[in-house]
Amino acid sequence: MAQDLEHWYRIFLFLIIFYPINLPLPTFATHLQPLNTSGYLFSKADTPTLNPPKKTIVSSAMSEKSTSRSKRNSPKRSLASGSATSDAKRRKSEHVKKFTEMKLGDIEQIFQNSRDALSKAEDLYQDAEKARTEKMETYMDATKAMTGAHQTLSSAVIRKVNATKDVARLEMIKDAREAIEKRDNLQIQVDKHKKELFAVETKLLMWDNIANMAVENLKEEDLEQLFLFQG
Repeated sequence: MAQDLEHWYRIFLFLIIFYPINLPLPTFATHLQPLNTSGYLFSKADTPTLNPPKKTIVSSAMSEKSTSRSKRNSPKRSLASGSATSDAKRRKSEHVKKFTEMKLGDIEQIFQNSRDALSKAEDLYQDAEKARTEKMETYMDATKAMTGAHQTLSSAVIRKVNATKDVARLEMIKDAREAIEKRDNLQIQVDKHKKELFAVETKLLMWDNIANMAVENLKEEDLEQLFLFQG
């Protein structure tokens, strides 16, 4: 473990010594700021922003271009650039000095903090993945329930259609039965009237036969008396 830390220490020291002075410090310098805050903090102008908007970049570039044009022939330009270079060198030398004065325990603590942050991020990722899985399972259950509800609704619609057909069929059967009953009643009445008519015809035929027999048996004298009686 000590050899690994010493190896990384040498790599960091190499990067700091040969890092260009006109560029901002690397991101791991932010881990060193809490160790010594006096004379080591960056100003807002020296601190680079992460992912600035494109509009801000264009406007800043145009403003810098116009400023450089206005100060191109200014006698203070060389003095300002020399002052900025000296400030960058001074900050770099202070950074190298602070970093070289650090102990291996401090570097190990930085690595341990990074590991802890990575472990925490991994735990958060696992929790998010678990929550996503639970939501996906809930969504699948809801989808299954909705599919079952649709199937139940379809079955109910089919049963309703079949019931409607059955009701219509029963109504047709009922109407047919009523028509058959009416026909049977009319047939009964017709048969009854036929019997009554047959009885009347039978009586008329009998009376006709009786009258014919009476006429045949009458004598001429009886007919004369009958005519006289009627007169």
